[in-house]
Amino acid sequence: MGVCPEHGNTLISSAGRTGCRVCPRTWEHDRQSLPCPEPVRWVLVDQDGVGQRVCDGHAVAAGVKVSVGVVHKTLAAAAEGNPTDQSPTP
Repeated sequence: MGVCPEHGNTLISSAGRTGCRVCPRTWEHDRQSLPCPEPVRWVLVDQDGVGQRVCDGHAVAAGVKVSVGVVHKTLAAAAEGNPTDQSPTP
């Protein structure tokens, strides 16, 4: 499921077009029904230690919905000079 790369689960679709409810981004296709095309940059780890690799938008969306868990930057993102072990800002 696609998300806004900056705002997470904020998409609306109509007549084959998708837009973000928060920012002016739009896509000329139904982004919600396709697999997420954004690069993986985070690992969401639940209380049992099970991790899921997600993009920035999915990390933002998960950060709002997950009450117990930790979000870690992936090694690729850390190699870019980004700090690790930080929570996404919704």
